[in-house]
Amino acid sequence: MLRRRPLGFLLLACNALSQQTPLQSQVEASTDSVAPFIFNGLSGLLTQWPNTVHGNGHSIVPGILHPFTLLYHGRQDAKLPPSPEWLAWDPEMSFAIMVPRGGETHLATYRTMQPANIVYFDGMSAAWGDGWLDSQHMFMYGVSPKDGKSTNWWDDYGRAAKLCDWAKPRDIDAIVRMNAGFQLRSELIWCDFDSPKLQLVSHLNITPPGTPERLPFPRFPHLLGVGDEDDKDKEPPKQQPPWRGPGREPGRRPGGGRGGGPGWSPVAEIAKTGNLEWVRAASHRAASPQPHLTLFPSLMVTYYHPRLESVAAERTNKSMTNHRLTSISVADAISVVEEVNDVVERFKAGDRGSGMDWTGTALGIIEYWGDRISHMHSLLLNASEPDANATASLLAIRTLAYTLLNPYMQPGIAPNASGWELFFGMPAVAGFDGTVTAWERCTRQKTDFLSHLADLRTTQEILLQETIEIVLGRLCYDFGMIFAQSSDLVEGNPVDPFIHQWRIRVEQLMQWLDWSVWLRCEDVCPRDHVCTTPVWPIAWYVGGRVPGFPGSGDTDPDRLKPRCIRMAV
Repeated sequence: MLRRRPLGFLLLACNALSQQTPLQSQVEASTDSVAPFIFNGLSGLLTQWPNTVHGNGHSIVPGILHPFTLLYHGRQDAKLPPSPEWLAWDPEMSFAIMVPRGGETHLATYRTMQPANIVYFDGMSAAWGDGWLDSQHMFMYGVSPKDGKSTNWWDDYGRAAKLCDWAKPRDIDAIVRMNAGFQLRSELIWCDFDSPKLQLVSHLNITPPGTPERLPFPRFPHLLGVGDEDDKDKEPPKQQPPWRGPGREPGRRPGGGRGGGPGWSPVAEIAKTGNLEWVRAASHRAASPQPHLTLFPSLMVTYYHPRLESVAAERTNKSMTNHRLTSISVADAISVVEEVNDVVERFKAGDRGSGMDWTGTALGIIEYWGDRISHMHSLLLNASEPDANATASLLAIRTLAYTLLNPYMQPGIAPNASGWELFFGMPAVAGFDGTVTAWERCTRQKTDFLSHLADLRTTQEILLQETIEIVLGRLCYDFGMIFAQSSDLVEGNPVDPFIHQWRIRVEQLMQWLDWSVWLRCEDVCPRDHVCTTPVWPIAWYVGGRVPGFPGSGDTDPDRLKPRCIRMAV
């Protein structure tokens, strides 16, 4: 039976606690911490929805592409691709890009024959839009667009060439980036098609029956409403890069309506399904990572590193979707390039750090806490209703908080302890070390053993350990407060003020964490629909508008909310 304490004791305990441990000061300062941003980058590696929603990726990670992986390249001629060129993880992407243009479509299928070294840029790093190319630009040029070369959205082949110029001397075979989701699985820039690591499997003419002759296709970006302002007054270059996306004009629905977009011909019905099948493929594994790659987060380089003070102001009071790198100083930009170069050298030498499964740890935290946090929020919303049963609501709230925290407490050795004592401090008793609180156990149990592996940790792992401890510190503190206060309320005291405080606490926590695990379609989609976030460039066009597309002026916070999309021509 938990002992009830007067509210005065509770307030005194709160004040005393704030003076007790350095960890508490970290929790209080967590509002301004980069920890949730780094944590989201870590937990969302190679996964569609986290990268789509958070958009402007800030992480660069080395990895390995597994042998015997099939990759696809679509073309409108019978030639094999030159170097560098794009490969897709799914045939749906190659089909959707090429077939709707009319004319012949050829599909080259490749297989990797050996493990291939890759570098991954997270976020929507293969898409065109404000912020999506920031990390690549800063990495390639070492300067912000404000201080040097401007970002040309349309210059994908220029980017590919420059990235491969950096990659080849470092034995990096490919660059992996996300476009319309890894679960169609986006794309890979393969630097050398003569490499023995890549084998041609088949080269087929997949032109659908009834496809008309190829029509001119507008390739210069300002015709599609994208590109740098400076480009709009220039003549299109003579050597125009092939168009890599099945662009559409605003107001045209994927695969149907008034056609498909600029350059789309009235192709056969079978061809017009390409975009929709691309969306379907993108929805298959919205929350699970790309399976054909192994990344090494122990070597993850992030532009969220606290040392990069020049970009700190661009994050203030903004969600991750709106974070930019345009204010980065030359010194900070170059320091990231140098860190990546160092990481790649250690990666080639076989340095994998401590062996800690960092992504698995982050995903385990989300799995343990995520649905319980949203459950708690729902309980608190219901408890705020005028006709709510206060006694029943309090019991449910206390029980749910206890469920999360019980692995760290010892009520069995102190049956008369208050909720506050159980979690935030316990008087020393026989057989119990009173210097380690349940709160500290909750915060550090996953990572404290790493202090004994100091010689094995990479510098990147030190940052990841701090990140996870800050995130867990906030989680454990907020739910510890709810547990302690709900357990120690004196019978007869009003509950409503606490319900309100807890609801605000949980809402602020959810905003701080910004986990994509809370994204879902509110309704069960019919069988001829799929649940998807707007994925660039296909499902970005929903209901005749362009939600969140550069220049649209759309600031709707729900613009990236998942919705049901009909799979119909």
